[in-house]
Formats: sequence, structure tokens, C-alpha cells
Amino acid sequence: LLLVDDDFLSKTASERQEKLASLQDILRQFSFPTHYTVSGSTKTVELPFDRAFSPPETFAQDETRLKEIINGTRSVTSKQDLLEQVRKQTYQAVARTLNCNYVFLSDIGIDLAKTLLSHVALGRGCSIAQDVAFCDDRYGTVKLIRPIRDLNPDEITQYLKLAEKQHNTIPRTDHFADRPSLQNLTAKFIDNLQESFPSTVSTIYRTGDKLDAVKLTNKNRSEAPTEVDILGLLEKKKPPVPSNDSDPEQCVFCGAVLDYRGSKTLYATEYSRLVSSRVNASCSHEDILVKSKQMELDAARMVNGEDEHELSQLKKNLCHGCRNIFVDQEQ
Repeated sequence: LLLVDDDFLSKTASERQEKLASLQDILRQFSFPTHYTVSGSTKTVELPFDRAFSPPETFAQDETRLKEIINGTRSVTSKQDLLEQVRKQTYQAVARTLNCNYVFLSDIGIDLAKTLLSHVALGRGCSIAQDVAFCDDRYGTVKLIRPIRDLNPDEITQYLKLAEKQHNTIPRTDHFADRPSLQNLTAKFIDNLQESFPSTVSTIYRTGDKLDAVKLTNKNRSEAPTEVDILGLLEKKKPPVPSNDSDPEQCVFCGAVLDYRGSKTLYATEYSRLVSSRVNASCSHEDILVKSKQMELDAARMVNGEDEHELSQLKKNLCHGCRNIFVDQEQ
């Protein structure tokens, strides 16, 4: 088992210690070897069950780095999206360290329904199929598996009640649940709809099963090294040096297949943004016509990551969803 801790983002040291003690009690029920790490780290330590456990100092630097990155992100929407992507990278990086090819996640139907709709709103259409699939194989040899995706909360609750051996449980912590964001609004919308229409969740996430993931054209992709700096890209704002001169095929942050080039949808989004910022009521008809031509060119460059923005080189290596995270970082 792998315990990925990110409670340092919102809890005090005493609250975090109390939560860890509760988790030890829960994990002790299963007698599985358990490894502990924090979000954004590739290091792990074995979690003991015979004594109290405190987060080792070896993780202090990783905790501080992630805190600074989260605090430097303006919107709550981007904070939540960033944290989700960092957790996924932590799973696959630790799996490589432990020589594991499969990572089993605890996502169930309602989680995937919320993920599907929120990722549509976040502009992550290129990876939605893998985000809700039974097997997410975008990371090469390490595959993320969702074995209980067909279950719903009522089924799990009934199982815990009727199981011969009673299991302790603890609710999942959401550090931004009380703040407005696209993810929170989507989750609330689905929860409210599910109360009146019980088939809502099933309908939404079954729709995700019908989506097909875009395949890489380069079958000989290189595997990620075991020792990686998950948070380095967020701090340096520079893409890794490419091994050849060809256009990148995968997002360097989330691993999604890049499909932004020539996208009419992204072009319309960028053009609308430019119109809002450059055209006002005082502009004459002639001024608007002149600006319109320039905005068309600028919008196309922005979609393809060819604008003069300081993040332009990095944007060529990012999908639309991850671009929004990096643009939302304080400069």
C-alpha cells in the first residue's frame, strides 16, 4: 500500500499527527506492507504499525516546495488541478522506484463522473478517456488501474456494514472544498442531480467509456527515468531539452497526447480573449478591422505556442489544461 500525504497544505502539525494515527489504525487492519510519501516527492519510507509515526524531516523540502507552488497559483481551480496532476505523477514515480508496473486507485463511479465533467470544463479533452478509463497507460510501463470504478457509495457502505470483519474508515480530505472552483461547482451539481435522478452518475461516467484515447504516433517513446524532479518543471518554467527536433507528442506535465495544433476550438477561445482585452467602445470601425486581422494572427500563434510570451517555449510542450495552470502561476 502507498500512503501519499498532502495534509501539510491545510492542517496544523497536531492535526496532521492525529490524522496519521487514525490512518495507522485503519491500515493495521490489513497487515499489508505500507509505504509513506508526500505529494511531489519520489522518496518513500516504510510506515510502521507498532509505534507512533511522524513525517520524517527528509520530506520537509518537498513539502515546502509544493506549498510555495500552490500559494503562487492564483485561482482555486488551478490549485486543485495542479495538486491532482502532482499526485498522479507521485504515484507513477514511486511505482518506478519500487519496481511496480501497476498502481491500483480507489476511484469509484461518482468520482469518475465528477472527473469527467470537471475535466471538460478545464479543457482536458485530450486526456478525458484515460482519466476515467479502467487502465490509464499514458505513463508507459506504469499503468494506473481503477478496479472498483463500477461501484457506488451505497454499495461500499453496505459492504462495510455487512462484512464479517468490521473495518474502520476515514473521510477523504479536500483542502479546497469550501472555496469556489470549477471542480467544486461540478461536484455539487452532480451530487444535487444524483439525489433526484439516481442514474445520473452511471450515465455520465458510462459516457466516458465510449470516448477513445488519442494514440501516440511514435511507438518508440522513451521511458521516464526513475529519479525525476516532479516539482522542477513548475519552478523552472522551462521544458526539458528534447532528444530530437520533432514536435513534442506528449504533455511534459500530465502525459496527455498533444492535440492543440490547428485547433479551431482553442483558436476561438484565444480570439475571444484577445477581443475582450483589445477592443473597447472607443475604437472606431477602421481600428476594429485593423486589430481584427492582427488578433487572428496572434490567436493562431498563441494556440500553437508561437507567441512572444515568456512561457511560449514551455507552452509548446503542454496541453491546454496544463497551460492554464502555468499561466495562472504568479510571475
